[in-house]
Order: sequence, then C-alpha cells, then structure tokens
Amino acid sequence: MLTGYDDLLRRKRSTFRKISASLITLGIILLAVAFILWIPFNENTIDDLLIPSYGSYSYGNNDNLGYSKDWSLPAQFNPVYSDLDTTDYMVIEGKSSGSMSASHTIIIPAIDLASDVEPLVLMDDEKEPYYANPKNVVGHLPTSVNPGEQGAVWLFGHLESPFTREGAVLWDIPKLENELNNDNNINVILENDSNRFIYRVSSISIVEEADFEIYQSDGSTLHIVTCYPRLKYDKRMIVNADLVGLDSIFD
Repeated sequence: MLTGYDDLLRRKRSTFRKISASLITLGIILLAVAFILWIPFNENTIDDLLIPSYGSYSYGNNDNLGYSKDWSLPAQFNPVYSDLDTTDYMVIEGKSSGSMSASHTIIIPAIDLASDVEPLVLMDDEKEPYYANPKNVVGHLPTSVNPGEQGAVWLFGHLESPFTREGAVLWDIPKLENELNNDNNINVILENDSNRFIYRVSSISIVEEADFEIYQSDGSTLHIVTCYPRLKYDKRMIVNADLVGLDSIFD
C-alpha cells in the first residue's frame, strides 16, 4: 500500500518525466526549425563567390531548347552520345578566344542529363555585384571562354534547392565520382548553334567553400561546379574535363 508520501513522490516523478519529455520534444522542434531556416541561406552561397571581373565579353542570342524541365536525356540523343567512347582520344587545343559562340545545351550521358545553358545573371548588389545562377538550368560564367576555345569554360548549377525552388539541374552529378573511380569513360557534350564540343572528364575535386576560386587554363578545359554535400552546401564539387572533340552538328 502506498503512503501519502509515496504517492506524492510517484506523482512528482510522473510530472517530471512528462516535463522532460516535453522539453526534449520542444528542443527537437526548435532544432528542426533552425535547420530549415538555415538551409535557404546556404543554398545560394556559391553566388557570393562569383564576383565579376569587368572585361570585354559579349553573348549572342541563345535559343534555348527546353530540355532542362525534365532533367533527363532525350531519347533522340541516346544513339548519338551514349555509346561514344573517348578513352583513346587525344586532348586537343581549342580555337582562339572569341572565335566561338556560346553554347545553349549541355549533355552528360553518364547521368542522363540534358539541360539548357544560359549566362549567369549579374546582380547589382549594394555592397558588391555578383553573379547568380539562373533557375532550373546550367549557368555559364560570362568572364570565362566559350566552349571549344582555348582556356577554361566555367559552368554552374544547383545540386538541389528545396526551399528557394531554383531547381536541381545537377542533382545526379555526384554519381560521376563513382563512375570515375571505376575508370569509366565520362563525356560532357556542349552544343551551340553550329558546333558540338566533347569534353572528357579527367578528375573531380571537392574543396571547402572558402578555398574555391576561378582560375584560367593553358589548355581547353571545362569545369562544372555545384554546392556540396546535400543539405549542407559548405563545399564545392568541381568536375574537370578536357576538350577531346570538336565538329559540326551538321555533319
């Protein structure tokens, strides 16, 4: 039989357990809310790193093909690109800077990706202008060379953007790391109105956000950048490739 004192202790313990459970639940909820509020501020941190360097550069009129809405490789591209093996292709030199028009399409058969390519948008920020990614497509840094030219082509895209709703055009690009580790041939195809440029992936780099920088190249290279890893975005994944093919899309 419980005495009055024992019953009081039992009720106090029960109340304490309920309060503890409530505090733990509240803490979990607050952490979840804080994390949700934190994510949007980190989804676009790549934009802050793309401070423009003002130089002569112009974009022509690009007719986008609209493939990026599905983020998958259109069936008509499969016979052209899926079986393309560039393992034994020699790295080639691109044309002189300014001789090629901007690309409007990027295709990566290894991850079934086809997307429009548009120039990054220059944002007139009060403190310092910066380039921002276009939504749902891959963005080309305007101060880098055009595909097929001598130098470095720099492309950017979102890995995911669940809260800012700016697309996830490079959602599957982390899969390329496994492909490369297995010594599989990986090609990235860029197209403009008249030419096709084939770049073979040579390496994948993952660097801290603070260590990321745009650099020039003595060869004809391609660099595709996205925030990494998922939900954290404090690093940058860079897919590096070399030009190995250049021909006319009308051949």
